[in-house]
Amino acid sequence: MNRVLEKIHIPFKAVWLPSETPNEHSKIVLEEHLVMVYDKEEAEAWRSLFHEILEYRLRSLLSPYRKIINSLIEGIEEITYSEKERILDQVMKDFTVWRSLEAESQDSTNHEGKRSESTQNCME
Repeated sequence: MNRVLEKIHIPFKAVWLPSETPNEHSKIVLEEHLVMVYDKEEAEAWRSLFHEILEYRLRSLLSPYRKIINSLIEGIEEITYSEKERILDQVMKDFTVWRSLEAESQDSTNHEGKRSESTQNCME
């Protein structure tokens, strides 16, 4: 596998780790310049290696799409964060207004109760 990668000028090393129950057939680990192959059967392992070679070759073609998608995600995250902050500020203002109205209501109830008592005393 490594000889093939060398001959076709792909700067990676292949590591074949046959597994009874692989979660995936193979994968490229870019940071380590590795092609990991997990298929148990040799023919299937070669097929998976070929798949990863194609994937590697198509990276440059797919790169602009990946960049556009990542830019969109960043933009959406910024908009979402700004909107969340705006809503939180508004909720805090709403809460402050609610608390002040609640305090006024309690003061008003307390004053009305006292007026009632004093009015009763005057009537007696």
